[in-house]
Amino acid sequence: WVGPGESFSTLSGAIGASQAGDTIFIRAGVYANDFASIDHPLSIIGVDGMAHLAASTQIGNGKAILVTNADTVIENLEFSGATVADRNGAGIRQQSGDLTVRNSYFHNNENGILSASNPASQIVIENSTFDQNGNGTNLTHQLYIGHVESLTVTDSTFTEAHDVTHIQSRAFSTTVTNSTFDD
Repeated sequence: WVGPGESFSTLSGAIGASQAGDTIFIRAGVYANDFASIDHPLSIIGVDGMAHLAASTQIGNGKAILVTNADTVIENLEFSGATVADRNGAGIRQQSGDLTVRNSYFHNNENGILSASNPASQIVIENSTFDQNGNGTNLTHQLYIGHVESLTVTDSTFTEAHDVTHIQSRAFSTTVTNSTFDD
């Protein structure tokens, strides 16, 4: 568990102590500049509301608030403020493994989610909101997916992109259903 009075006060600390297949529960609240890489299969679930991972400084890893290198499930998390030196920072940077994001909110990042090209990866986005991401250069995205096996977006909302595309997908299969694009 992560939160005030819990075993861990930071998500990065809990991730560092976790084992493959664990589920980390993170209490609602703001977790400032709490950046981490996930290198083994893991689920992270916000409880009692959304846990807000807020960046107020440039991210030292040069990529994202969370960098995923293994199968990862994210639920009930909020990501904001992601910036890096090359102006391509993201709430989540998926580099390998499958990524599932549910009931989450990405706003005011240079990119909402960026994925690498990994032909075996499947990315699923459900009931999530992407709002006001982008850096105004027309080179960033609310959701950018590289050459992966599949992208599935369901029941999600994309609004007020800052001179960026809402979804740019190079997935071999892309399916978007019951979602709203409003700019």
